[in-house]
Amino acid sequence: MTTTSPITLANEWIDIRRLDAVAVNHRLRFATLGPRLTSSEMAARHFTELLEGRYGLCGEVATYATFNDAAGAVMDGSASAIVVANAFSGVNIYYMDARLVLAAVFIHPTPPYGLAGMPQVRPPQCCRIAVHPACMPLLEEMVPKTQSYEEVVAPSTSAAAMMVLNKEVDLALTNAEAVRELGLSFVSHTRPIQMVWSVFVRRHSTQQLSPGSV
Repeated sequence: MTTTSPITLANEWIDIRRLDAVAVNHRLRFATLGPRLTSSEMAARHFTELLEGRYGLCGEVATYATFNDAAGAVMDGSASAIVVANAFSGVNIYYMDARLVLAAVFIHPTPPYGLAGMPQVRPPQCCRIAVHPACMPLLEEMVPKTQSYEEVVAPSTSAAAMMVLNKEVDLALTNAEAVRELGLSFVSHTRPIQMVWSVFVRRHSTQQLSPGSV
């Protein structure tokens, strides 16, 4: 029998033994991309809630300037695990790094993404747009064909929004939570991105465990 409807499978794979092995007093510290209000921070908070509700593991989220800084915190022991978007171009490094091991994968949508600027401020004909490299393909969809623009690389979607607030750029490709918090306004349509997230822990903490999932 064939069907055109999608088949719904589990939204996550979790090796709880790997996470439990790096927990301190049943608490985990998740490192991810900052500053506040990034999609990564919100995904990490979603994952901590999932772990607490299902396994009784408490968690907190710490944000870092880059994913590599977040990974460094895991390496030096100041964080238990890193939560990283699979859209990040450097995620392959963490999969290949012998010092890290995959502990979980989950699906969680980003907040709606769109172009935003200062309220009631019309962007110039040739404007500067802050955008994270992973989001650059969205510019073609969301920037009007008649609009000329220059891309300005931002370290995250929330940092892009801050660049508008600081008058460093005219517009930002950012997320709805940052827009709401910073008082910006969308000037384009918006849409969320269905994202896959990977969670890595230090390998030496779990090297005796055989592969498995819960």
